Amino acid sequence: MKIEIDGVCIQEKRILLVKKRDTWIIPGGKIQESEEEITCLQREFKKELPNIEIFIKGFYKSFNGITPFSKSEVLVKVFFIGTIGDDISPSAEILDSKFLKKEELEFIKISDVTKDILNNLEKDGYL
Repeated sequence: MKIEIDGVCIQEKRILLVKKRDTWIIPGGKIQESEEEITCLQREFKKELPNIEIFIKGFYKSFNGITPFSKSEVLVKVFFIGTIGDDISPSAEILDSKFLKKEELEFIKISDVTKDILNNLEKDGYL
């Protein structure tokens, strides 16, 4: 099973999502062999959103799911990211990035594992 490290950044009850192909997901990516989780998250954020520096506040939860593109099983470890700057311009591999309110999420295509994470964040009072 693949392991992915994702970073949740919530500011003013809005969550940062990125768009790959036609699907919105939480920023992050696959961990490389012998890589620390924090190093993976920093590398993936730099690759996807190159103009921001992240501050990792701590671990949130782990989720099992299916990746939206390769359709393979994945274990997603989610960390909280502290407040970031205004320039969330995406890299070439990311089509868009934005902070979205809970009520905006029903109008976009979101991966199943991202939906699971968002539902947990809402249930836990973060969204």
